[in-house]
Parts: sequence; structure tokens; C-alpha cells
Amino acid sequence: AGAALPKAGGTMTGALVVDAGNGGLDIRLGTDKRVYWAGNIGEIGSTAGFQATNTAGSALAAFGIRATELKFATGSATRLTIDATGDVTVPGKVLVNTDIRLGSEGVRLSSDGNGEFGIGYGQTATNSRFTVYNNTAVAFRVLPNGNVGIGVTPVAHYTGYRALDIGTAMS
Repeated sequence: AGAALPKAGGTMTGALVVDAGNGGLDIRLGTDKRVYWAGNIGEIGSTAGFQATNTAGSALAAFGIRATELKFATGSATRLTIDATGDVTVPGKVLVNTDIRLGSEGVRLSSDGNGEFGIGYGQTATNSRFTVYNNTAVAFRVLPNGNVGIGVTPVAHYTGYRALDIGTAMS
């Protein structure tokens, strides 16, 4: 043991051990911010975790982590990595309960929970069509009116009917 640190300034070397008991470790950051570490936080139950709140502890607050790379692990294995470019690597499965949305173009992969898998495009885009490519060539396209083209852009043939157009070009 050594001399106590002054209330402001000072330097400590060695390990810092805080026995916070059941109360957790509470760090007040000023400007109505507070982060605490505890083992009894709402939705995560008795798992040790961080929570960011306002100073009064009556509302959640934003929490940030800044580093060149973030790694999340369970057991002895890395489960998720976010690298410096923003790429996310997940070596295992990604389970999603609702849908996956890509970018601002309205691309969506979804499941209704009853075995039907859906791929949607154009929920917010102006062209509202779904296209599958083989390399850079259009393999098939579905237009918002339900017309389908395989190897060609589908066209409407008769009012009130849906069209299935199959390309005729041979390669």
C-alpha cells in the first residue's frame, strides 16, 4: 500500500481493483452522462454489463466505443469483428428474427416465420423492380406490376394479365 492519491491529478501504477459489492461501478462523466457496470441491468439480467444513462439514472443515453478495431468474443473465440474500414466479419451464423435491409434502396430479405422466404426491392426506390444478375447480365427481372422476364425486360401484353417473357437470343 502507498499514499492516497490526491482528489485531482496524481498517478497510480499497478492494478486497480474496485470491489463495488452489489452496487456496481458508477462513472459520472458530467454533462448529464453516466456509465455504470453492474450485474443486474434490465434486459440482460444477471449478466455483467455496461449501461449509459443520464446523471439521474432515469433515462438511457448514447454510448460509444472508439478504436481501430472492435472484437467481440465468447468463450475463447472471436464472434464478431468490426475493422477500421467498417467491414463486419461474423465467422458463424447470423440469425435475424425479422428482416435484413440493405442500404437506402429498399432491398430487403425477409421470412414470414412460416417457411416463406422473401426478397424485396424498391420499397423506397423509384424504379421498384427486382432483378437477379448473372455476373453483370440480367438473368431475370420482376416489375412492380408482377410481369416477369427471363433474359429480357418483361412487357405487358394484355390489360389485366401478368406476363412471363422468356428471351429468345441464343449464345
